[in-house]
Amino acid sequence: MAIVEVLSNLGIRVWIEGNDLFITGGQPNGGNVSSHNDHRIAMMAAVCALGAKAKVVINGAECVSKSYPGVL
Repeated sequence: MAIVEVLSNLGIRVWIEGNDLFITGGQPNGGNVSSHNDHRIAMMAAVCALGAKAKVVINGAECVSKSYPGVL
């Protein structure tokens, strides 16, 4: 699942049990993550980047143009 992958890559503890998604609190680390060509995943990563300890690079961030044309 893309959410688990991105948050895990940023150092956030996250797991799935059945149909439930569990996310612990904490400050994200920096790192490179993939948008998975999904504007929702890219925007989630961007919000994480606002409070991250280091730089966050979102590969494929241009997919947000689906929701926000002209931003990138």
